[in-house]
Amino acid sequence: MSVFDSQHLTGLEYIPGKQDCYGLVRKYYQECYSVTLTNYARPLFFWDHGLNFIDDCFEKEGFDSLRPGEKMRVGDLICMAVTSSMANHLAIYVGGGKILHHLFNCFSTHDDWNWKWENRTLRTIRRRDLQPQEPERTKVQFYTLSRAQVLRNEDVQREIEKALQS
Repeated sequence: MSVFDSQHLTGLEYIPGKQDCYGLVRKYYQECYSVTLTNYARPLFFWDHGLNFIDDCFEKEGFDSLRPGEKMRVGDLICMAVTSSMANHLAIYVGGGKILHHLFNCFSTHDDWNWKWENRTLRTIRRRDLQPQEPERTKVQFYTLSRAQVLRNEDVQREIEKALQS
């Protein structure tokens, strides 16, 4: 499931213990891979009570940490420490330099995978039994235009630049 295919998972309201970052991961894995992850009880602010929910649960669910230098693939989970010293937030790498995640009291969203999130990342994990997906394909629309039309048309220029950046 690419960033485009996961658009319907954005804009979801935050509901503690149900529609949170782990709830989003569960929904994504069910829809994309037909994998049902256990719905663990997760008290609000579990990390403030010394509960290491993410580390304790994901090994049981068949996830392993990526080795140093190993590239992220679509579907990998990013374990982050947000205002905490232990992992308390999850994001899903959806390709194209984007993550899908659900922060506390926010709507689920796509974000750019950048330094802001990299600096909070403790590790990236991958489900052992998942096979690599097909490489991402860039959708390109072809236009029959003269060179002069292309140079004058700002919309076409933006589409070309966007396609080249993908």
